Amino acid sequence: MLLALFVALLAVPMALQWSVYAGRRQRRTQPLDIGIVFCWVAFMYGGLPVLGFALAGWGIGSMQEARLGTDLPDTAQLLNVGLMYLLFNAGFALVYGRMRHRTANVQPAEHMRATNRDVVIAVSLFVATKGTILAMRLALGIQTEDDYLASYTELSNLPLIVQQLAGVLTATELAVAILVIVTVIARMPRWHVYVAAFVVLQIVATLLLGGSRTHAFACALAYIVARTLYDPRLRFGFVVAAAAAGLALFLLAGALRQLRVDTEEVTGLYLLQGGEFVSVFVNALDLQERLADLDNPVLRIGMYLVDLLRFIPRQFIGDFKIDPATFYVTTFYPEAAELGAGLAFGAIAESTIGFGPVEALVRGLLLGLLYVWVRNACLRAPLTVVRAFIYVWFVVLAYQGIRDTTFSVFPRFFFQVAPILLGLWALRALGLRRKRRRRGKPPAKPVLVPPLQ
Repeated sequence: MLLALFVALLAVPMALQWSVYAGRRQRRTQPLDIGIVFCWVAFMYGGLPVLGFALAGWGIGSMQEARLGTDLPDTAQLLNVGLMYLLFNAGFALVYGRMRHRTANVQPAEHMRATNRDVVIAVSLFVATKGTILAMRLALGIQTEDDYLASYTELSNLPLIVQQLAGVLTATELAVAILVIVTVIARMPRWHVYVAAFVVLQIVATLLLGGSRTHAFACALAYIVARTLYDPRLRFGFVVAAAAAGLALFLLAGALRQLRVDTEEVTGLYLLQGGEFVSVFVNALDLQERLADLDNPVLRIGMYLVDLLRFIPRQFIGDFKIDPATFYVTTFYPEAAELGAGLAFGAIAESTIGFGPVEALVRGLLLGLLYVWVRNACLRAPLTVVRAFIYVWFVVLAYQGIRDTTFSVFPRFFFQVAPILLGLWALRALGLRRKRRRRGKPPAKPVLVPPLQ
């Protein structure tokens, strides 16, 4: 049964990809599609653990997840969680595939290129953000922790407002890095080699020295997406090879990080039986056993409103604002939480607490509707650099819809990207005013910061 479920999970992204590209014989690589990317990611979070559990049941390898203990979960529990992944992804693919507009496939010739001034602005914002983060850490006396787990608690003793500002600023660092990647490639696609060198250095540093593998590999994905937008020489084979290599390196970084935290052996089946994907899958399995502990109306309402409440600071609503991942760890694994251990939550864990498979299907349908709206709004001709930046950011962060909470990417956009867009708008307005004073007439519209439509 688990093998049949794995095949069904695999069929969903394959069907969506076929429906999107069926009948097309274009030589140029199309922009990397946010819906297809997300559908494959959702499959990896659901399908790979299902296959790993199936192999473990046949005596091939063993599940490397401490919460499971030594015994495998019942097949019925595994099938229930796997079914929720299947319905979630199928609902997403159904809505996305039906509402995706083919007219949104703009060609590189229809793109508005960036200018040297745009590149300078983007790089300056990146340097300013890095410098501000460094200054903040020095001013507050925050030391970089060698211990991976301890790095999660380095801000815990600071006031809440400081933790909030530091979190937003650190998260904005990725958005500014994506802005630089998109702007440089939009200025001159041949400059992608310099961007690639920058990305590779980050990945190597992550593999050898530790650190945020999410940031490094997010920049790598942003590089690929930006090239599919602006580089007509890019071929689909390169995109597939880069995706496979990126996934392998991401999992390798996770395995190396696990060895630093735990001395237990990491086997060759770690991709299927340990790591990020299994951890998120086990959240739903674990919560199936704890539903009686979550039978609280206030808690359930807070869970359903979690993504809306992210827009409101905790100072105004107190404990009614719930971070599901933090709540889960601190409630059921307090000792691990004190050491700094953290777990993602996941849209399927949300569905487990709610109405199960039916809720998973509805969440997938709604998320498919929102992601297709983002795609169709961003990828229309002529493609401006701002809309390209927004689209690349959404592709890079889309996976949070299955890993974190269902709609968490939209509050992230508000806090991480909206301030950047506001700053670019202010710089544009200032530049227009200066040019009017010098020339006495309205200047031509700049490329990087056109009026938002």
